[in-house]
Amino acid sequence: MWLLPSRGREQMCQQALDAFAQHGSTPGVLYVHASTYGEMSLPDGWTRKNGDEWQAAQMNWLFSEYPDEPWYGWIADDNFPQTPGFDKALIEAAGNNRMIWCNGATRKTPAKWDSEKSVPSHIPSCMMWGGDLVRAAGWWAPPWVTHATIDETWKVFCMETGRAGYLHNVVVRHLRAKEGRQRDATDKAPRPFFSPDMGKFKAWRESGGVQKLNATVTSYLSERASP
Repeated sequence: MWLLPSRGREQMCQQALDAFAQHGSTPGVLYVHASTYGEMSLPDGWTRKNGDEWQAAQMNWLFSEYPDEPWYGWIADDNFPQTPGFDKALIEAAGNNRMIWCNGATRKTPAKWDSEKSVPSHIPSCMMWGGDLVRAAGWWAPPWVTHATIDETWKVFCMETGRAGYLHNVVVRHLRAKEGRQRDATDKAPRPFFSPDMGKFKAWRESGGVQKLNATVTSYLSERASP
């Protein structure tokens, strides 16, 4: 199940949804955050939710509503799929217990990359998680943060435990601020959360968060694998 959150970008959001519908075929939820949008044209299998929750709560809301999905994908309203079947490629790579990211066609995307040998430390665009990996953690977004460092937490955890992967041949263009568009109010709105969330992320990491989460995830996955 995909989550596409959008705030104050009705036109751009529709363009992102249209690009998804052109190149993807899997279900998702459009979460319209604290904004008044008109009727939106959604891809087949998609639904819409209007709400006031910030990023972490949005993700954990979706996980609570859809706890048994085989995969969970996150895509932004400034992400535009360009590779046909991009979603199924990410889902296949994620399997049950990995996190996958892909080419964003931005400065954060390596010009060349051997995804079989290593994973870039930047996440250029949308992300995909195997369903069992999320269930093993017990949350999709760390419940101790509000908006920021969600991807950083998962990235650090998955890279340090060998659960990360990257598909350079799957392109989902990230129309980043100053790389094709001007910085807008949506970019600025979550700024008050950045410093507190970063502090919580650092505290989690320094307190052995990766090791503790790895023990929890490993135990869960081992039990799932048992006959």
